[in-house]
Amino acid sequence: MKNNYLDLTIGITKKIGDFSDPDEIETKELIEYNVQITENYEDDRFHVVVYEVYSDQSLDHYCTLGFPNEKQVYNFLKVLKFQNE
Repeated sequence: MKNNYLDLTIGITKKIGDFSDPDEIETKELIEYNVQITENYEDDRFHVVVYEVYSDQSLDHYCTLGFPNEKQVYNFLKVLKFQNE
């Protein structure tokens, strides 16, 4: 079975504090989400992986979800975009 793949970006702006190292207290800016959607992958009709992209170009895994149809993927993308506006 062929896997179709889509890679898209949702732009946002959000300040994030990174306090994991007490000697280096800085904030980095979450500038967008990178969303990868693969069709028919790992038993999901639509397999969605979301990464947060920061101003320093670092990536952090945000979530991985499976959806049975395009409508649910679309609704998830709307929520992802609007929760950060």
